[in-house]
Amino acid sequence: YFENLARQWQARPQPVTLINSYAIKQNRSQQMMRREKTDEIDVAAVGDLLRRGEGTPYRPASGLYLQLQQLDRARLAKLKWQTGLKNQILGHLDRIFPGLVLQGQEATDRYEPLFSSSFWQCQTLQHLVRVCPDPCRLACLSPSELVALFHDRHYRLGQQNAAKIIAYAQKILWPDPDLSAIRNDLLQADLTLLEHLQFQLDQLEQRLSDLLAQTPAAVWARLKGVSPVQAASLAAAMGDPAHYT
Repeated sequence: YFENLARQWQARPQPVTLINSYAIKQNRSQQMMRREKTDEIDVAAVGDLLRRGEGTPYRPASGLYLQLQQLDRARLAKLKWQTGLKNQILGHLDRIFPGLVLQGQEATDRYEPLFSSSFWQCQTLQHLVRVCPDPCRLACLSPSELVALFHDRHYRLGQQNAAKIIAYAQKILWPDPDLSAIRNDLLQADLTLLEHLQFQLDQLEQRLSDLLAQTPAAVWARLKGVSPVQAASLAAAMGDPAHYT
């Protein structure tokens, strides 16, 4: 929130200095004010730090680095939203199809999961909850019928896995049909929202990668284990190298 004010001040002859908020907190501790915080105390801490020569000159991001900064902030916000949405989807599945998604080592030690890989790493499970997440309906299908439902959506599924899924659905405690129906509506809406969110993330990551290629930080993407998006995020956080002495 300080940026608009700092940019206005930057136009004056007197330079603008930034003091890190964590440094202000540590300064209060140095003054034996660990549990005290008011606007007046914070202003005094800022003044003390400035008097000691602490802080850094304010150099706002511009050009490519401003675009990287804003795009990466948007990407990180959407990643948090994506994580929350994924957890919400798993919550729907806990009510619709008990035992389909087992999380944590303790759960997998006590119960045999349908597939060894986790839900978000298993394409078959993700396709299943789009095709037929209702275990009561699944239990009445034949393997051939389930395979046909998958093929109608252009998803792959073999007879062996189809039989495995049906057998799993037959042995669990089925939920209340009315609860399952409303939760399934919410599940499908959230799955659609997740697809849109992933599309937006893909677009943001492509834009970040394109901008990265125009900066010296592009060399970081050649490092083993560093993706172009990770390199772009780092470049966005650091800003223009010319701002450093």
